[in-house]
Amino acid sequence: MRVKLFAYCYMQQLNMSQMARMIRITSVPKGEAPLWVREKWVGLELPTMGPARARIYRTVGTVTGPISRLGLLVAFLRGRSKKTSGYLVSGEAALMALTEVSPEAAAWWRVNAPNFVRPGRYFVFQDGACTPMSEGRGENRVQVP
Repeated sequence: MRVKLFAYCYMQQLNMSQMARMIRITSVPKGEAPLWVREKWVGLELPTMGPARARIYRTVGTVTGPISRLGLLVAFLRGRSKKTSGYLVSGEAALMALTEVSPEAAAWWRVNAPNFVRPGRYFVFQDGACTPMSEGRGENRVQVP
């Protein structure tokens, strides 16, 4: 799975009835973060911001991708984004859960990709690295603020 930023424009299309489903990260995500950081995602349960099933999103790299919304639009228009099948997760919620299990890994994200963990930014966890959760509580679950 590749941790990626999702373009802001899609959020305008989400139906509120589709919000706050949960996924469990089941394998190490692919991506630009070091392996030790990506390994810390495994086992976490995160709230998704989209449908209960995987969806195709346009994504850019969390470290090498653009940092502004305008940059995201330019990347999309110039073909520098990728289609990624996965689940949309708030960067804030993902980092909150990661902080509970590995403050060091969360600190890596805050230092190396600060624009991806601020309000209004999202990760896309590829569908091959996570499983949708049924209702109920898990020990590594983070609540949606």
